[in-house]
Amino acid sequence: MKKAVYVLLAFVFSAHYATAAVFCSTKVDQIYLDASGLVVVHGTAAGASPYAGWQALCNVNTGDSVLICNSWLAFATSALDSVSGTLLQTTYPGLANCNQIPGLFPIPSAVTILK
Repeated sequence: MKKAVYVLLAFVFSAHYATAAVFCSTKVDQIYLDASGLVVVHGTAAGASPYAGWQALCNVNTGDSVLICNSWLAFATSALDSVSGTLLQTTYPGLANCNQIPGLFPIPSAVTILK
């Protein structure tokens, strides 16, 4: 019985750590902010882990993350306004690759500007 419990625990912990975060990078070419406050960016594939298409970043009007979302909007705007070569990198825990980003959700856990 103890052996079965140990095997089950090992499986649970290994499955948890197997879903690492994926980092997706894009060259921002459009930013959309709707009336509800949803910030969505569109980009073309670029960088080591390219992603092209629309992805929601956050909502500037929702919850405790209002300041974070406004910072992410500023990051996206600076990536849009900057010289070529500046990328927006988003981090998604639990995805296997960037092709699994389903358009508007899930919202990333982190946003970074890369030069």
